[in-house]
Amino acid sequence: MTRKIGLSFSLWNGERLERIKNAAHGFEFIDLSGVYSDKDIEECEILFGFISNDVLKSAKNLKWLHAQSAGVDYYLNSESGLSESVILTNSSGAYGIGISEHLIAVTLMLLRKMNEYVRLQIQNKWQGLGSVQTLYQSRVTVIGLGDIGGNYAMRCHSLGAQVRGVVRKERSEKPYYVDELFTVDRLDEAIDGADIVALCLPGTKETQNIMSKQRMNALKSRTRLLSCSKRVT
Repeated sequence: MTRKIGLSFSLWNGERLERIKNAAHGFEFIDLSGVYSDKDIEECEILFGFISNDVLKSAKNLKWLHAQSAGVDYYLNSESGLSESVILTNSSGAYGIGISEHLIAVTLMLLRKMNEYVRLQIQNKWQGLGSVQTLYQSRVTVIGLGDIGGNYAMRCHSLGAQVRGVVRKERSEKPYYVDELFTVDRLDEAIDGADIVALCLPGTKETQNIMSKQRMNALKSRTRLLSCSKRVT
């Protein structure tokens, strides 16, 4: 049987593909965005990228699945068809800069009412929408200080925000970009009075619905809630 690796389309380009091929001598590569047969998938020992349930269920000889995402909750549910014998790895650490910059862009857009101004401009309406808010001296609570949350908190700190960080376990040292550090059992205290709350958590049983209806109701009416997580609200 030919040993095969299945790659999703986003990895199917020159430089990255050559690096993978150089590290995997003896394997045939299958482009999962192109034409392939059921036999191709059945013979794949490795799948790499964003892999669908249909492909997983056909990969009878799969030994290793590497998710192109940081979160892997999609593959841990009973519907994915992923065998417990398969090694599952993720891409944690690959998205801190990109997603934190996106969160900064969304934060500034909301504080400056840019989304509302764009809608007016599309209608050829030119009018003021009242006062806006600065990120400078705003109170920002970042729930989860991993790669993404830490990068976002650091950028908010650099722009003059008062940053609170929420982590699962107590740390011996507080990151320089966090003014106050809370453990998750003090979450209600951490979000009290926040202008911005950012959820940067993995989708797990522990984080599911962490922002309960009670906590949502406790936020200020003008608090902006940002989430780059799945199933946590």
